[in-house]
Amino acid sequence: MAEQLANDAAPGAPTKAGSFGWIPWTAYIVLAIVGYWRLALLAGAIAMAVIVAIEYRYRAVKIPDATALGYFAGMLLVSMAIGTWLVSGYSVMIVWATFGIVFWTTIAIGFPFTLQFARELEPPPIWHEPIFIRTNYQISLFWALIATVNTILGLAMHFSAHPLIVGIVLPTLLLIFGFVGSGWYSKQVAARFSQA
Repeated sequence: MAEQLANDAAPGAPTKAGSFGWIPWTAYIVLAIVGYWRLALLAGAIAMAVIVAIEYRYRAVKIPDATALGYFAGMLLVSMAIGTWLVSGYSVMIVWATFGIVFWTTIAIGFPFTLQFARELEPPPIWHEPIFIRTNYQISLFWALIATVNTILGLAMHFSAHPLIVGIVLPTLLLIFGFVGSGWYSKQVAARFSQA
């Protein structure tokens, strides 16, 4: 498993570990649905720790993966200290708020988190091109806005007559839109850049 995730990458090279990031979230969601919140957090933390450890080994830890590990581990500790009422009642809002804070922070400090992914796809001479940097600011901003809206939806679900639609369906649709939209936009910019 570890060899498959690492993909025989040299130090600092891209790994496939991040492409398995859905595994911790799937385990977390399935166990949470049936009410095993603490086990859900533990499973998510263990699975994400494996992914982050492999990324760390190859000096390629991704900010979203580290953020997810922080969420799982942090909320596991909180649930052990005060019980599972916080995570069971406000998990949607907490998850998205966590990612939102991290995404906005990467933009504020001048290192939009999508640069990590983009640099694995493009050669080093392009990394300092203004269009490359600007595109990553825009895509990171796009994700920060999605996380912010989903945080608001996570809170609003507690006041809605349709909490599943507001807190689960709409954030999931925005998540899908984020993946599709950012992928499409980056391809459009890449096509324009190659023609210039």
